[in-house]
Amino acid sequence: MVGSRRLQCPNIRIYLTACRCAPRRIPGVALPKGHLPRIGNPIFSYWLGKIGDAQIGPIYLGFTGTLSLIFGFTAIFIIGFNMLASVDWNIIQFVKNFFWLALEPPAPKYGLSIPPLSEGGWWLMAGFFLTMSILLWWVRTYKRAEALGMSQHLSWAFAAAIFFYLSLGFIRPIMMGSWAEAVPFGIFPHLDWTLFDFPVGSESRPDMSAEIPLRIRELTGVDSFFVAGLRARVLPLGLVYRGSSAARDAR
Repeated sequence: MVGSRRLQCPNIRIYLTACRCAPRRIPGVALPKGHLPRIGNPIFSYWLGKIGDAQIGPIYLGFTGTLSLIFGFTAIFIIGFNMLASVDWNIIQFVKNFFWLALEPPAPKYGLSIPPLSEGGWWLMAGFFLTMSILLWWVRTYKRAEALGMSQHLSWAFAAAIFFYLSLGFIRPIMMGSWAEAVPFGIFPHLDWTLFDFPVGSESRPDMSAEIPLRIRELTGVDSFFVAGLRARVLPLGLVYRGSSAARDAR
């Protein structure tokens, strides 16, 4: 019983008891022979039931899903510890500057060679593990749809996003002959790459080290303001550098 209310009339008393029906747990569609079992016991969420299916679990990962999570957590581990090392292993500074920390790609002098770990090698390793994680998860989505007799629309839509990821981090740097043209791992640093490196190249990137670490970025079609006086116009294909405020006023 969740709760009760009592309505009093002169000669009648009516008790209304609130109750909630608990549906039976659904284990999911039967899996073909040779497949790994689903993991976890189903649970129900009252608030999820307000907008959709209230049952959570069980979850099927399978061989490719398990490998994808292992590779993905390895990539996050490499990126996170390199960011932590960049602030001298200071947890407070790590949390404070998290949005501005990055794992940068190798310098242009290394080209497409394998650099030392401290000069871009960790970036290559993190990129390898992250790419393998994404590709293995794509295989999982394709195989799950195939095993359950569903179409692969989701898989091919996901493949389009993967192609975009590979174009910026793998195909384009190889065609330009340098890993330095790839995207760094970091929240604001990868946005800076979109603003400067993509239109003008990595060697023409302005020095942002003296900039106050505060940026307010808006959605597509509006202005993005920088504390240092830089401004950009957000376009569907990325951020295009428009110069400093002084240069714009002189036009």
